[in-house]
Amino acid sequence: MKRLLLLSAVVISIVAPTPGFAKGNHAPPTYSASLFAGSVSSYLQTRTGVVSIAVYDHLTHKTWALLPAKLNHAASVSKVDIMAAYLHQLQVKKQSLTAANLTRLTQMIEYSDNADAAYFYRLIGVCQGLTTFNAMIPLTATTPVCPHGDIYGWGIMNTTVLDQLRVVKLFSTKNSILTAASRKLGLSLMEHISAGDTWGVSTGPQKGSTVAFKNGWSPLTSTSDWQINSIGWIRGSGRNYDIAVMSSGDPSFAYGVATIGQTAQLIWDILTKNK
Repeated sequence: MKRLLLLSAVVISIVAPTPGFAKGNHAPPTYSASLFAGSVSSYLQTRTGVVSIAVYDHLTHKTWALLPAKLNHAASVSKVDIMAAYLHQLQVKKQSLTAANLTRLTQMIEYSDNADAAYFYRLIGVCQGLTTFNAMIPLTATTPVCPHGDIYGWGIMNTTVLDQLRVVKLFSTKNSILTAASRKLGLSLMEHISAGDTWGVSTGPQKGSTVAFKNGWSPLTSTSDWQINSIGWIRGSGRNYDIAVMSSGDPSFAYGVATIGQTAQLIWDILTKNK
């Protein structure tokens, strides 16, 4: 409760920024896979499943990507996108975040609550609303799905690691879509993920680092075919980077978690060698 009260003091600025990232962020990007050519590539060759990775280094402004066009089910990492859309909606409507919805946001991000994700998905206009918001960023390969029957919709939308990197960047980098207060709130929630979900890109960073992240997972065609995802912003020990790792075709949940964890560890280990 004490932390919720502190978070409520960060409530959203009523000034709605102009859509799009700040000037300079629209330069045509170039993507190299050189970061993954050594230990990461060697490790992934020993693993079952297809792993896509994207990393943006805030210190060098370099972006690396492996299989950047590979489409993956977003699963629960889509909750960060939903949170961003909702916070932006508050800004546009010049509304404050209520205590009740702060609690719901906390449950959605820190505890990955699906019912709360469905609640915010409805508030932002479900697939149509998220599609409109994503076009502002822009996300070029993410396709929101409308709820139908018992299917939430947000979890099965297709996305890429590059699009997920852009979502993380909404919170890690000053931009004209989210205010500083919105970004601070989102990062705070992502820095306090529940103890049971502290795997994924949070695996590598040393103690004392800032790690804001969100994981997602879902069986695909069967319980022996899993989608495992992890996205986040990491700063510490001379590093400052955004990362998205998405793995499909994993034979089990634990297997996919291990793959992403070791991949994240290797990237943490080698980043300072690629300045």
